[in-house]
Amino acid sequence: MGRAVRLYCQEIDQALELPRRRRRELLEDLGQQLEEQFASQEELTLEDLREAVGPPEDTAGILLESVDPEEVRQYRARRRRRTLWAFLAAAAMLAAAAGFLLCALGFSMA
Repeated sequence: MGRAVRLYCQEIDQALELPRRRRRELLEDLGQQLEEQFASQEELTLEDLREAVGPPEDTAGILLESVDPEEVRQYRARRRRRTLWAFLAAAAMLAAAAGFLLCALGFSMA
């Protein structure tokens, strides 16, 4: 895969809200299509791709339309749960550290 196509696909990858495996599948297919479409262009740049194909965010949206909406919904729900659990774990660690610090400094909770 050429440099411009690889960079364009990386930008799309950042905009796709799908599991890594699914993103790889979609981007591999897209990369091959772009390579074929622009094979005759010797000095293809990222800007050339953006002008010809459109902004990566728009392309990501088009790719998402080809995915089962239930798959997207499930991925987003899992991601929200993971974010919530990470936040709760960080808050618990912060509370434990604060309690330890207060005990170490001799503060009484009573």
